[in-house]
Amino acid sequence: MAKTVKKKKQSNRLVSFALILFVIICSIKIIGLQAEISQKKYELEQLTAQIEQQEKKNVDMMGQLQEGNQEKSIGRVALEQYGYGIPGEHVYIDISGS
Repeated sequence: MAKTVKKKKQSNRLVSFALILFVIICSIKIIGLQAEISQKKYELEQLTAQIEQQEKKNVDMMGQLQEGNQEKSIGRVALEQYGYGIPGEHVYIDISGS
């Protein structure tokens, strides 16, 4: 009879230990998920701000196109971003640094 009581106590301790270990692991996992959620929320806010900024740029560009400044806008973008110019145009760049 003493052996069965010892085995029950030992199995109860083992079950208790396993249960405590399970709770600790679950708690750590939940904390990690909460940190990941907050990081993703921050990334979402940043992306939303970028989208709003790009939409404002798009509205400005559409306004320029509708006003008839298309040739000026295209020429400015071609020169600034791609280094293109009008045929026969001479572009002088001051490299003196002053």
